[in-house]
Amino acid sequence: MHGNARAPGMRTGSAEPWELRRDRLLGAAYEAVVSSVVITGEPGAGKTTLLSQFARTLLMRGFEVCWGVVDRSAATNRLAVVSSTPARDLTGSRRRRSLSTEYLATLAENTAKPLAIVVDDVHLLTPGAQTAVSELIHRLPATVRFLLAGQFGAVECIGDLRMMRETTVLGTRELRFRRHEVEQLFRDVYAEPLSKAEVHEVAWRTEGWIAAIHTFHSITAGRSGADRLRVLPTLASADGPLREFLAAKVMASLTDDVRSLLVGSSPLPVLHPTVCDQLLDRRDSDAVLRWLAGRNFFITRLDSPAAGYRVPPLVRSYLQAELTELIGTEGFSDRCRQVGRLLAESGLAGAEPESSGSASEPDAGMRRASAVELQAEPAAGEPRPDAWRRVAAAHGNLDRGRLAAALADYDAALAELPEGPARRACMVERQLVHAWASPDPVRTPLVDEHWARMLREALRERPARVAELADAADTADGGHALVGGVAELLCGNQERARVRLDRASRSATPVIRQLAQLLRTAIDRSVQPPGRGPTDPVAEPAPTEPLWLCRLDRAARALSGDAELLERAERLALECAETGDRWGALLARLAVVIGRGAAGQLRHRSLLSCIEEAMALGAGVIAAWARVALARDAAQRGRPEAARLRVEADAAAASVGIPLGMVVPASTKPLTPPSAAWSARSPAVSIRCFGRYELSSGGQPLRWQALRPRVRSVLRLISLRAGHDVPVETLHEAFWPQVSVESARRNVHVAVSMIRSILEPGRDRAQRSMLERRGDAYHLTLPRGSDHDVQRFGAAMAAWRRQRTSGPAAAVGPLRAAVAAYTGELLPEDGAAEWLVEQRRSLRAEAVTAATALAAALSLLSEQDGVVEAAQHALRIDRFHDPAWRLLIEGYERAGDSAAARRARTEYTEMLIDLGIDPID
Repeated sequence: MHGNARAPGMRTGSAEPWELRRDRLLGAAYEAVVSSVVITGEPGAGKTTLLSQFARTLLMRGFEVCWGVVDRSAATNRLAVVSSTPARDLTGSRRRRSLSTEYLATLAENTAKPLAIVVDDVHLLTPGAQTAVSELIHRLPATVRFLLAGQFGAVECIGDLRMMRETTVLGTRELRFRRHEVEQLFRDVYAEPLSKAEVHEVAWRTEGWIAAIHTFHSITAGRSGADRLRVLPTLASADGPLREFLAAKVMASLTDDVRSLLVGSSPLPVLHPTVCDQLLDRRDSDAVLRWLAGRNFFITRLDSPAAGYRVPPLVRSYLQAELTELIGTEGFSDRCRQVGRLLAESGLAGAEPESSGSASEPDAGMRRASAVELQAEPAAGEPRPDAWRRVAAAHGNLDRGRLAAALADYDAALAELPEGPARRACMVERQLVHAWASPDPVRTPLVDEHWARMLREALRERPARVAELADAADTADGGHALVGGVAELLCGNQERARVRLDRASRSATPVIRQLAQLLRTAIDRSVQPPGRGPTDPVAEPAPTEPLWLCRLDRAARALSGDAELLERAERLALECAETGDRWGALLARLAVVIGRGAAGQLRHRSLLSCIEEAMALGAGVIAAWARVALARDAAQRGRPEAARLRVEADAAAASVGIPLGMVVPASTKPLTPPSAAWSARSPAVSIRCFGRYELSSGGQPLRWQALRPRVRSVLRLISLRAGHDVPVETLHEAFWPQVSVESARRNVHVAVSMIRSILEPGRDRAQRSMLERRGDAYHLTLPRGSDHDVQRFGAAMAAWRRQRTSGPAAAVGPLRAAVAAYTGELLPEDGAAEWLVEQRRSLRAEAVTAATALAAALSLLSEQDGVVEAAQHALRIDRFHDPAWRLLIEGYERAGDSAAARRARTEYTEMLIDLGIDPID
């Protein structure tokens, strides 16, 4: 899709993927500061579509948009420019002029509108055309925005743009459709909604690649859900509909030498350059793969100890079909067996090499009995080499807690397995592992009632509801009794938990029985005096038990508070973290914190770190109980932050369905003033993140704008998370993802030093800083009396949720406070930054909820003026929020303003038409 093939605003009669507005990525077009945009990605990623949406957005905001297009009729591939007109007219006749600096400079000087220049397919421009665009970047005023799109960013004009101007870069990862976007696309654009399971399957199989999603829809429209899903694995097969696209857009532009590498190495699950060289008798695989990855030819470099390159499953299926056609089915099988031998000889078979761990541990893959029975040899005509090896490797990674690696192995095995019992069993295992690997797992009928899936849900939210479901689904194997015991424990009901765990401990299934016994004993350990364990401790797990169960037992023993067991658990947490077992590391660290807390040595920093990791893993219930522990400890010690911590604990507990009566009792101890020396002397700080970023101290604005652009972004991230640890790794990934760990740490250190000079000019180095280092993280602590609009908004919403059952009058106060706190988009200066987008979306949705709830509450109180104002506020945030429209119309009608009600109804109808919905009178 080229820039001259479709100008902004172009539409067709049928539904097309570019009709879905990419709100997640359009944030950069709304920010108040001048920011240019670069879009890069593989063929069929939707670059031109997104570029058109950026242009249309700027047109609606009053910009003069000049769309640069490649003149294919000219031998020199020169550029022309289309002057801005309303978006709907750009598909008609257009006046083209030379894209000259003089013309655009004159346009920028003589028009009252701001100017934006849009150029697509920059990777296809000749050197002369690229130089022309670079000249514009250098010579036009800084207020002119540039929107450039191309397959890759290693071109002159994109490099100049990123160097000369504040630029938002959207790459392949950002362009991929998220699950909620896939759901919205099929529901709102294609008008063929998918179930949650189908959405998950489409998003997973296509990895959000819009060319594949649209192709899938075009050939399955009108079919049943089951029929549609059967098509997914065959999209890029020998006769698949994507084959022609990949052949034309990818293979046709490559040399024979590069094509031979991709096709010949397609049986490899990961393209390791050394293995490719051995397999194909080459010497240049590393250079060729690096070149392909740099130009977005569907090759992604993996950041792992065994470095290699990943090919998306759909593209890999296409390449394998090409190889099968080239060398035949028998030749393909021989090639796959050769791949297996090379991987085994090079030590790359299965999972990545262990970075640490005990050499005495038996091989987990040999210990664990598989639910998947695989044939040693594939059936005739079904090339499935080494599927058993991939499943065994998945089991080994699963035992060691390396869920991401296990998922990759399951995917590789499923790609080779035919339909049948073995494949279905493998799919069940894969979906159960995915539920634990994802912070927000999708519900799928295949595993929803499996005890391991329900156990995962109990840790995420609403454990009381999970306990009810477990009782209703109780089975003979004791798995659901185990789930019920854990869920009751998470609700604070220890006696009920004991009863269910006692029943599960008699299970005939070894893993269920051992886990239930371990948890039952852990409860006893947690109520013993510090330093004493239970009188009847659980036996050590047998060497044949899964490694994760052995680790969990080692962690649970630290609950007794014994110094030696605490030290062992701390070593275990480090071991788990080093080997990629995030759940094991979290549970071991929690056991240490609880064991020390029983002796009155609760460490708040350690607990805060556990909260952050629990939230990252999607264990909201664990994070909520950790906040409860923080609040209780602060109240018992009379610490000044006790009140704030209680509000946070109440809100966290309510959000995941923990009974509020179990949370934090009111403290009877008076609160004491803060003991830190700096807090008494430092002036109050005010941080504003909604609408635009502002930072002041003692009522005086701080000169944070003097910082470099990237350092300003670091400051905004740290400010947003004031009161919480910000790991150095988070800053590394957000702002310096392409550099080494050592370089990133140096960059972070320099940035923090510059931020401190702005926050506390003239501070004596002997004094404690507001922005202090805590282990491997930074923590911004605000002085007493400070104000933070995001925290104020969150506290108001938490207060409303506590009082929402007390009637509309009680809800009005907190809702007014929340509406007043939300003054605009969260940190618009940072555009569509990955670290910000999800929180921005969540807070925007919360703000709409607050304004709509306020309008509803005021309506019940017959305060119609307030209803109209609150509904209008909600619609300013989200024009498409249907309940707000209805409250607005109702408010006008009850106030007797029939003319305003008619206008609102007309605008509501126009909104429905914009969404493609036929208004119903």
